[in-house]
Amino acid sequence: MEIEMEKRKMNIVYLNKWALIKEKREEMERVCNNIRIVKQRKNVLTKAICSFHIINKMYKIFNKRRTAVLLYKRINLSVYKLSLKLRRFLRKKGPTKEKRAI
Repeated sequence: MEIEMEKRKMNIVYLNKWALIKEKREEMERVCNNIRIVKQRKNVLTKAICSFHIINKMYKIFNKRRTAVLLYKRINLSVYKLSLKLRRFLRKKGPTKEKRAI
């Protein structure tokens, strides 16, 4: 009796062996796919972080240069406006005594 039961169990195991192997293989494939997906996400994240730092540094340099150029233009514009006001003032005032004598 016991021998027959063990033979039946073995036959059931042999019949289901390929199904068990297939299930195990699918499970391992799922695990490998999950690991691969996690690695890809890590790569994308590291590339995004690196590109963010590069763009951030580039913007800081650009912003520094832009503020320097704007300051230079603002100073030149104020000097130009001041010189215009001085010319207008001198025109309204008229020629000096030395210039009239000549």
